[in-house]
Amino acid sequence: MITLSDINFSYNSKKTVLKGIEKKFSSGRIYGVVGPNGAGKTTLLNLMSGINTPRSGTVEVDGYNIVKHRADALMRVGFMPDSLYLDYERPVLEQLIYFGTFYNMTYRESTERVTKLLTLFGLPSEFWKKQVKTLSLGQKRRVGITMATVHNPDNIIMDEPYNGFDPFGMKALTDFILEERDKGKTVIISSHILKEVQTIADEFVYIELGKLLKSKDTAEIEKTAGKIWIRVNNPDDSLMTILSKFGTVRRIGPEYELTPDPDNNVKTWDINSTLVSEKYHVESIRQEKRTIEDEFFSGKNN
Repeated sequence: MITLSDINFSYNSKKTVLKGIEKKFSSGRIYGVVGPNGAGKTTLLNLMSGINTPRSGTVEVDGYNIVKHRADALMRVGFMPDSLYLDYERPVLEQLIYFGTFYNMTYRESTERVTKLLTLFGLPSEFWKKQVKTLSLGQKRRVGITMATVHNPDNIIMDEPYNGFDPFGMKALTDFILEERDKGKTVIISSHILKEVQTIADEFVYIELGKLLKSKDTAEIEKTAGKIWIRVNNPDDSLMTILSKFGTVRRIGPEYELTPDPDNNVKTWDINSTLVSEKYHVESIRQEKRTIEDEFFSGKNN
């Protein structure tokens, strides 16, 4: 569990990056941290992982203040940054084993844990003795998640974890994240691949301009109507106007994409009835689940 209390942070006196952040990230849940570029997502992850120190407020990891009790707090956190902080000239396995010994693991324990994780995430043994600089982006990301979880932490923080993964790697990582959640761990993910994260996240936290604007369960988001796709056989210039009564509409090829307002419980049969009464020949109407993009990036963040 990670608790943020009135967190404020700035890199200099001219610009505050995070403002008054209050949030508890509970055990046994997966959180997706989302927001536009420059919102403060990576800075927030850096604070929770101990890389940065808040200007004011407190970060607690399982009850340990990350400033006052730094060693105890960081033993309980695993962080996968967007960039890999390793010596690019040295072999992969050698560095990962050494990294594991920082967490009071013996050389043998670290070796067993590292090789198990590398295998799990799909990095074959022929790469283990290669220099880091010879690895592809996806292979480096596999090394990164191994570093983050080598000490089996109760809190796992990942910045863009799916970046560079192929479908096999994405599935392996997703399965691992779900298993860690089911063990009672806290998992916090920042990712631009929102559709992938939506399939596993229990809750999404939306940040914009350094402020936490909204936090919402995925199940609640998906209960609200998502995009509706409509196709008629006899479209005309009036059709856009009629459909706009139900939400935001645009034409994409032969179909009309309708995004209902969050507070407007639109039903497909209401649309169909309206169109039929206006003498349109409805070929099809299909509705999707409301997505994270719909919820947080539609301009309806009140």
